[in-house]
Amino acid sequence: MRVTSVKDICIKLGIDAYNLINQSAQAYSRHAMSLHAAALAYRLLFSVFPFIVFLFSLLSFFAVPAFFGWIRDQAVPFLPHAALEQVDAIIRELQVPRIGLLSASSAVSLWMASSGMRQLMIALNVVYAAVESRVVWKRIPFSMLFTVGIAMLLITAGIMMHFGPPAMQCLAHLFGIEPTFIVFWEWLRWPAALLLSNVAVALAYYVIPNVKHRFRLFFGRFIVVGNRVERRRSRIPVLHPEFLPL
Repeated sequence: MRVTSVKDICIKLGIDAYNLINQSAQAYSRHAMSLHAAALAYRLLFSVFPFIVFLFSLLSFFAVPAFFGWIRDQAVPFLPHAALEQVDAIIRELQVPRIGLLSASSAVSLWMASSGMRQLMIALNVVYAAVESRVVWKRIPFSMLFTVGIAMLLITAGIMMHFGPPAMQCLAHLFGIEPTFIVFWEWLRWPAALLLSNVAVALAYYVIPNVKHRFRLFFGRFIVVGNRVERRRSRIPVLHPEFLPL
């Protein structure tokens, strides 16, 4: 039986909605899931700062003075005149390429983000009632590679959502793409981005916990939602595919 609602879950488990909510709340408290969520948020929060350093050190290798000027303009309304001199000095320093800073910030950023992934391993093992048997020297490289993979999927999904028809028109003119593809991309980019996001979540649930279970990905609903979003944005008629499990 396909589970599509809370009512279906209650029927499958043989309990009513009140007992389902009660048992879920008790299990959430018993396994201290709020503690795991706080630990994961802590790890991810501290991975943001080295990533910002990495981003600025990476931008220093590209001639983008307008971007640094925009940062200064954003800071002007909030800082006194004396502090702006220090900000100008910092911005000038940020525009100087430093390979050492780029390497160190990328390594620290990757380590902090992968530590969040390892914390997620602990949390999902608790969810699946699994015992971690993978050795440390396998878990650490795996968490780093998986962090990079998930980041690439999510970044690609974000680019797809913001890569609208104007950008596609430039590419079509540059590479000789058919104009019909631009219309097709107008509604395809949203379900494609949602599909990549769904793949990232499905992969996390499939490979992170130390259990053997089937990989499940349902993308039909994401396509329907994406089509509806883009149709409301552009009023282009589209066909709604049926729910297709992979």
